[in-house]
Amino acid sequence: MENLLLDKIKQNIFVPLVKYKKDFPEFLIPRLFAVNDKSNHSKISNHINNGLKTDKNLLILVYVPFCYHQCIFCRNKYFFPKKELIRKFISSLTKEIDLYAQLGIFRKSKVKAIYLGGGTPTVLSFQDINKILESINKNFNVDNDASITCETHPVFLNSQQGIDNLQKLKDCGINRISVGAQSLDDEVLKINKRGHTKRDVIEALENANRKNMFITLDMMIGLPGQHINSVRKDLDQLDKLKFDWVEYMRHDIVNDKAIKIIYENPKLLSDNGMLFEINMLVQSWLEKNAYERNGCFKENSKSFPYRAYWLKETPYVSFGPIAHSHLGGICFYNHSKMEDYIDSVEKNELPIKKYQILSPEEQIFRTLFLGLQTKAGVSIDELKSRFGENCYDILSKTISTLKLYKLIVEDDKYLRLTKNYGRYFVEDISCFIVNEAEIVLSRLKKMYKNKQ
Repeated sequence: MENLLLDKIKQNIFVPLVKYKKDFPEFLIPRLFAVNDKSNHSKISNHINNGLKTDKNLLILVYVPFCYHQCIFCRNKYFFPKKELIRKFISSLTKEIDLYAQLGIFRKSKVKAIYLGGGTPTVLSFQDINKILESINKNFNVDNDASITCETHPVFLNSQQGIDNLQKLKDCGINRISVGAQSLDDEVLKINKRGHTKRDVIEALENANRKNMFITLDMMIGLPGQHINSVRKDLDQLDKLKFDWVEYMRHDIVNDKAIKIIYENPKLLSDNGMLFEINMLVQSWLEKNAYERNGCFKENSKSFPYRAYWLKETPYVSFGPIAHSHLGGICFYNHSKMEDYIDSVEKNELPIKKYQILSPEEQIFRTLFLGLQTKAGVSIDELKSRFGENCYDILSKTISTLKLYKLIVEDDKYLRLTKNYGRYFVEDISCFIVNEAEIVLSRLKKMYKNKQ
């Protein structure tokens, strides 16, 4: 019976690499409007203000779009870290932070977590990292116990220089490091041009422990050249290393480098059966060790506070080019071109290129999408209190299908992922919810149109 259920999940819910696209992190059905003039900024400001009245907490994300090269699994746009471009970026970034503070709408908000991502934030100088955090602290009410994370590459934490780098990050206020390892198989790392080895990752952990720095390891499945035996070896190694936190994500084939590698050697790509087996192996290991799986199953997680608050729908504002913010019932994207971003800020304008007001229906699906990734799950009473008694009807088909595959359960008026196997397929369930939302919202749109 169990094998039959897993077979149905593999056929109908599990998303193979050739179809998998991680476009769902913020649950956004593309319906963005261009920002054409200052009146739009006024409208956006009003929507933000209304949304923030319901939540006193705030998250801050700083997007640092600099890297020395683009990894094959990366979907983000990046810029080569030229000195003059970085200088202009830091100047614009701190000014953008000032502009948001001047709106006056964040005065009562308490910043619970700050995340410096990218890109590779540590291509910046420590002086620049310090400038960014000083600007945030000057303009926002940052909680004394706020988690402040910085992403980095394992080599940055190697040797005595790595120990010194960790101390300088601590001096800036960083108290959590997210290290992009992706794999501990040297052959897989070489194929994916990661520029580090398994030994570099181990040394990074050892140095972080010496400096009492909390460290998260980012790992991936579905990388070109990865096979189940290499993943087994990774997990055996992780058992010995005992990282503070390990997060596994699935590779999505999105940039030309990945497509070129796979086109030239298709055998490097895991077929659906192999990927499914790898996913089951990894998720059972994560479950056993109470680690992350692109969703947090611990209440009030001290290991990854940014994620824990995000899953509770805490508003967040992001700074930098390409940055995406979600504040109440509105979300918006900054300019992706560096010159447009800088030009907009220099004109004393928020560098927003597009925005979207979320309909109640979209917010209902977003609540389901995020809430299912928490241990508590989604409160049906709270859902109805926020969106009305009929809101549950909008989700009925989605919920029924997930129940059919025993991926969610309704328990004490809560919807939760099942231990076996809902927690094993968070990414697939997320993709499924987004797809269902698109169908439901499209149908509702036609109904409204016909009534008019």
